Amino acid sequence: MLDTVTRGISDTVCTHELLHQWVSFTSGALGLTSSDGSHYSSACSANSLVGGTYWTATSNGVFHTDCVSSDHAPPLDKYMMGLISESFVPPLYVASNAPGCYGLVTNYRTVTISDIQASMGCARLLPATLRRVSAFVFARRALVVF
Repeated sequence: MLDTVTRGISDTVCTHELLHQWVSFTSGALGLTSSDGSHYSSACSANSLVGGTYWTATSNGVFHTDCVSSDHAPPLDKYMMGLISESFVPPLYVASNAPGCYGLVTNYRTVTISDIQASMGCARLLPATLRRVSAFVFARRALVVF
């Protein structure tokens, strides 16, 4: 039973597992994935339902990390699912100093969508009709999070 309140299986868990069909498939050399290879690393700025953290720019090229769970699909996930084109995916960052949750990142490197495509190939953009249906399903899931 799937439920968004307190009975049955959490919708967040089901969405997380469903997203594994498309997302977090990047080369370990890029530094985006965790050691298990199936989740984003906590040292990267993916901020997905399958890992990563949320990064906020503070000043002078310093970022603050926040490990609060994401309740939406970030641009990289949407690209990997074929919902958006690569032009809508901003650069990601990978921390070298591993600040953990609620820390400051002062040393990091940038990973662009071009880096990901060079390593893994290009994702296939879905036809417009399928993009609308898929976007509705994930938008509806985000609306039921309390």
